[in-house]
Amino acid sequence: MILITVLTVRYLEPQKQIELLATLTSNLLGTVIGAGLAFWFALRQFSIRSSSESQKNRIDTTFSLHQEITTELFEARVKADELLTMHKTKSLDILQNHLSETETRYVWQIIFFYRRLELAIDYERIELSLIPELFGQKFIWWYHVWLTSVVPSEWESSNQLKKLQIWVEKNSKESMYKQWKDDATQARSERLSSTCE
Repeated sequence: MILITVLTVRYLEPQKQIELLATLTSNLLGTVIGAGLAFWFALRQFSIRSSSESQKNRIDTTFSLHQEITTELFEARVKADELLTMHKTKSLDILQNHLSETETRYVWQIIFFYRRLELAIDYERIELSLIPELFGQKFIWWYHVWLTSVVPSEWESSNQLKKLQIWVEKNSKESMYKQWKDDATQARSERLSSTCE
């Protein structure tokens, strides 16, 4: 069409040529601007939808992890607490040498869960604003009652758990964190003074 217009322009008088070229230029410019705006709008909509889906996935993952720690790992939490209370201050490497894998598996389930939680936070795969409220109290309890004393400091797990503890402390309300830590300190004291061993 442009070729036909250019060929036709040669046979028109100069005033008509200018008018035709101006019309052609404005039409072409309008088409380019319209296409550009449509493309920009489509990209913006895609970005908004993608961001919304990403946030929904993070929230779903967060609640899935919360479901896991509160229900699926309930038995593991009870059994691990009983085992560690019975053996008190022994570290996990010593326990592994004296107990079967079946007996220590509950402790490992707790450790692995909190390692995954720390990685999920690191890679922002979960909704960070929900972490203190959904996981803070339980994690701080486990961290101060058992994990700091039973996980050897040279193990990578110890570093990840410490990193999670720092993150939870930094991102929780100070008064809540203090209460969680005080409750954990009291629970640890009660467990160490019990006569299970």
